[in-house]
Amino acid sequence: AARAESLGGVPGTGGTEILTANGYVVARQRASVSTEVAGRLETLLVEEGSRVAKGQVLGVLQNEDQKSALQSAMAALSAARAQSGEAKATAKESSLARGRARELLQRGLVSQAELDAAEARDDVAAARVQSAAAEVENATARLQAAQVNYDKTFIRAPFEGAILRKEAEVG
Repeated sequence: AARAESLGGVPGTGGTEILTANGYVVARQRASVSTEVAGRLETLLVEEGSRVAKGQVLGVLQNEDQKSALQSAMAALSAARAQSGEAKATAKESSLARGRARELLQRGLVSQAELDAAEARDDVAAARVQSAAAEVENATARLQAAQVNYDKTFIRAPFEGAILRKEAEVG
């Protein structure tokens, strides 16, 4: 209920108006926040009445498995990159050997069989470079998937606001 009265004709009031209102406040946005994955709540970082920013971590599920998978994926990507570097170095060496064998064949210092063997080694090395590059891409994708799974263990605020009710406890 709202009431407004004018005191314009009352001496000493200066024509001010008084407004009295009764009611309640309704939130513009409301959300029940949960995770995409099941798990045991390890940490709860908010209380009822807490103000939160968009994206702020509200709680964390137990995530040792996801963290281990993430670290394993990081290690696999490092290993794949190292193998790719090794494959590139081997390919460079075999390409140089192929060129030398071709030059020596023209001078009559090596046989056609030796050139063929050098070309075959160079072709294999080039294929290993492509294979190593594919493994780096694969390891990168596995790392991204592990990161997504790990991130899902964090409960985040969808927008800025206040915690009205807390329906979860640690454990």
